[in-house]
Parts: sequence; structure tokens; C-alpha cells
Amino acid sequence: MDKLSVGVLGCTGLVGETFLKLLENHPWFRVDGIYASKNSAGLLMKAGSIESNELTVKDSTVENIVNAKHDIVFSAISDLNAGPIELELSKHGQWVFTNASANRLNEAIPLVVPEINSDHLNVINEDDGFIVANGNCSTIGLSLGIDPIFDLMPQHLTVTTLQSISGAGYPGIPSMDILANVIPFINGEEGKLEKETKKIFGKISNGKMHESSLNISATATRVPVKIGHIISATVEVREDVDEKLVLNKIKNYGNGSLKGHFPTLPKESIMFVPGNDRPQPLLDSNSDDVLKEMQVKVGRIRVSGKYISLIILVNNLVRGAAGASILNAEIVSKMRGAIS
Repeated sequence: MDKLSVGVLGCTGLVGETFLKLLENHPWFRVDGIYASKNSAGLLMKAGSIESNELTVKDSTVENIVNAKHDIVFSAISDLNAGPIELELSKHGQWVFTNASANRLNEAIPLVVPEINSDHLNVINEDDGFIVANGNCSTIGLSLGIDPIFDLMPQHLTVTTLQSISGAGYPGIPSMDILANVIPFINGEEGKLEKETKKIFGKISNGKMHESSLNISATATRVPVKIGHIISATVEVREDVDEKLVLNKIKNYGNGSLKGHFPTLPKESIMFVPGNDRPQPLLDSNSDDVLKEMQVKVGRIRVSGKYISLIILVNNLVRGAAGASILNAEIVSKMRGAIS
């Protein structure tokens, strides 16, 4: 099978490097171009497949990317630059799968966690280029973690995140600010959690997106952990619920509403982790197994009447970023016949 040609924008950042790692031996995709800022142009980076171990970084101009004629472009560029570049690429007929937040809330752009809302991909215009966005790293973990109980009619969601330092990118937070410390605010993160989650759980009617009416209160904090975001969530549902029912829904979630087999899709998208002290980033994340890191870990399930509390762990670089974009690209490539 001929592989699809892929370009990666923002290849020198943490998420960009994760894209390259996950795509190195991908069965469907071949990295043919890597792009970053003008300052990084000319660097050699390990990228591509077995046939091509090193590629030269090019300036991420629209002209350079379009001229390369990639089938797919993955975007991990900064939010400041992502918006106009991604929109311009889509106008040139390019398929863009973005991890950047710049276009996530654009009504014409699907914000997809495929186990929940792969039907949102139907808003893509068949004849044009397009952008498909994945959510913020914590939003993806939160959305997957609560999806098994979403049929219990949640009324209000209270969430606090403990986000690792890798979520701040490179060079990130000065060491003297985060060592032995917790920073109780992350600029922009709380709004992303609230707005993106409502869009992900929204419905499409007459070709338009209508966001969920779920009320969400979010607090985002930064903690001195290298990789892995912890999310503490309490969901208020419509009626009193049994803890065994909640546990069974989470254990039997599978891949939610997503059907089919894809290279980056684990057999089960949620892993229940038993024990009052789990999940933990050090014990339950950061393995070299991509499919394990594409799983969201859920534990510490507690039920009191109408209130369901749970702890969620997501690998913020894999499931919360590059892996999410790659899975979306696999689904769209199959859906549109680019992969047989």
C-alpha cells in the first residue's frame, strides 16, 4: 500500500517532536516534510520512515507547504501563527489536522474526540481543503473520562486539573517557579476546558453545531510533573445513581461510538485503574507503548446520590496532542477513501 505524504508544522517543539516519533513507522503515513520557524530552517532532524532517517527543516510558509503537495499536514505551531496559516492552507485544498487552539472554536471546523463525536466530521466539505481540530490536552482527557456516564444526563461538571510542565511547551516555566511548588492558575486553560468540552458534546443540526448545555466550572493548575495531566472531576447527574452502574459503564466503554480499526486506536480507549491512590503519572503513564498512552486512565470512582467523582489521567503529549491528531487523520483518510 502506498503511504500518504505527510508534513509536520512546528516540528521542533515538544508536540512536533512527538508527532515525528509517533509517525516514524506509521503503516499509512510517511513524513516527507518538516517545518518550523525561519530561525530553525536548515536544521537536520530525525524524521520520516525507515527509508528516510533525516529531513531538513523548512520555513513554515504557506508557499513551501503547498508546493510540497502533501496529502496531510499536521499542525503543532504556536497559536499566534496557527490561525492564519491553517486557514490559508485549507483554502489551497490542504487537509490540515491541528493540535493548535487557534481554530478550535470556529463553527466551521470540527473539534473531534472520535470516540465521542466522529459524526462531527460530516461537516467537512467534500470538495475543499479543511481543518480538523483536536481539543486541549486536558479537555480530551476530561471528555473521554466522562463520556461513559454522559447518558446519565449530567447537569453540572466541576473540574480541577493538575497539569504537567510539558504542557507549557519548551522552554516552559522557569525552574525556580515550579520546583517544589504548585501554580494555581494557567492562563487560558480554564476557558478552553469549559468551551471546548461543550462543543465536543454538542450536536449537529441542519449542518450547524449546537453546543451542549452542560454547565462547567473549571480550575487549572500547574504541578511539578514532567508528563501526564491529572483531572479531578465531579459530575452532577439528573437522578441518584448506583456506583456499580457507573463502574460498569467505564469498564465496558470500549471505543465509545467509534467503529473500526485504526493504527493509533487502542482496543479500549479508557482503562480503569483500581486502588485509592491511582491513577498516577509516574505509574500509569509515560510508557513507550503508544496504544497504552492513547488510553485515558480512570480511577477513584466515588458516588454520592447524584454526584459522581473520578480521577482521570491523560498523557498530554500523546493522547492529549499528537496522537489525537493522528487518530483523527486516520479516520478521515479511511472515511474519504484515501486509505482502502
